[in-house]
Formats: sequence, structure tokens, C-alpha cells
Amino acid sequence: MQNPQSHVDLARHLERELASGANVDGGLSGLACSSALQGWLTLLLSDDQAALECAGRSYHHENGFLKLVVFRTRDDLFRLRLHIWPESAYADQNIHDHRFAFWSYVLKGTIINHIWEPDPSGSRFTHYTYHPRELQTQYVLQKQGAVRLKESATFKRQQGTTYHFGSDVLHTISCIDRPVTFVLEDRRNLRGLANVYSVGEASKKLEFESPPLPVETFRSSIAECGKLFRNNHGGLDSGPQDFSKKTGTV
Repeated sequence: MQNPQSHVDLARHLERELASGANVDGGLSGLACSSALQGWLTLLLSDDQAALECAGRSYHHENGFLKLVVFRTRDDLFRLRLHIWPESAYADQNIHDHRFAFWSYVLKGTIINHIWEPDPSGSRFTHYTYHPRELQTQYVLQKQGAVRLKESATFKRQQGTTYHFGSDVLHTISCIDRPVTFVLEDRRNLRGLANVYSVGEASKKLEFESPPLPVETFRSSIAECGKLFRNNHGGLDSGPQDFSKKTGTV
């Protein structure tokens, strides 16, 4: 295990990076290349306590990707995550928003965001509210009723680009070339619930098991992502694209 002081120093260094606002409002490429983040990812490979805590918040997401929570500030206002996507996202992926705004930097591959909005001429979906899992092994969806939604826009995000979503942007994702994204959660205006929209309801479960990742799986995934960070060092970032406009409540 690393010297505990190294753990504390690296964590405070990362917190200062986030608190400065430069890496929040200006994109994530600078933070992705920072010595603080590189040091923290290296520490996760050897510090059992840090790895166990992060692995406990990481899991295989129902929408098809591996979610790795790699860091959170002491006040929990910011979290850093890595998303590892399969060759293609699940065809029955839920339309959803989030409890928080976030920035996403594409480390590898291509992400395609499909934006949805309420529309009386759209397709019929069942609306659920999402209750977070936190450190539990399952999360809960509570049925709210039916609503009609229509896809309103599509945005292609290639490797090296950063984009921003407000908490209430409804979206789904398509994947090209097994993308990996580096995500910053901005939890300063955290909502209690998020919204999920599913086609059909008869087969829709209301409770979903999402057991935490084994530490060994977490560490092997971090090691692979570490290579991507090093390969992207010095790469160009097109700057954040802000699609945080409100989509309305349902």
C-alpha cells in the first residue's frame, strides 16, 4: 500500500484542480493530462483502501457500459468517472436525464448523442423516476405514467472532444469503435431524482441489481484506461459544447 500521505496529497491536488473552475468550465482535456490525475490513477492500482472505495461505487450499468467511479471530492460536489462502452450500445437503452450536470471527454472511439424532447406526435414511452443506488446493490424505478417523446437532434462526438449536458437533457447514446469517456459530475445542484423513459412496461423491472465491481476487475479496467490517458496527452480538445438547454418537465 502507498504511504497514506500520498493518498491525501493527491486527493487534495485533484480537489484544487476542480475547485479552480478551469477544468470544469473549460473542458476536461487539461485535467485528463494533469499529473494529479495520472498520479491518482496509478495510486488506485496499489492503494487497497482507495481502490476498494472506488470499486464499491462502480458497476455494469443497465444501459450497457462499464461505469468506473475513480474519484470524488470530500464534499462530494464533484465526481470523476470513466465509462467503457461495448462495440454498440444496447438497442433497448432507456431514454434518460441525470440528477447532475456533467462534462464528458471522449478518450477513444466515437459517441453519438440522441436528444429527445416531449412531443405529442412522438412515440409512446413509460415514464419512471430513478432512485440512485449509491452504495447499495440495486436501484429502483418508480412508474409515473405514459408520455410521448420524439428525437429532436443528433450530435457526433469524436475522440478528443468535450461536451456538456445539463441535468435535464433527455438522451440516449450510440457507439462507434468501443468508446471510452472521461466524465466529470457537477453535483453542486444535485437533484433528488432523475427521469427514465422506457418502451413498453409489462416487461420492465422496477428493481435492478447492480453489484459493485470486484477490485481486480476495477484495477484491470483502470490500467487499460491509464494507457488511453497517456496516449491522449497533448491531444487537441475542440472545447466544450454546451447542450444544457431545458427540455421541459414531463
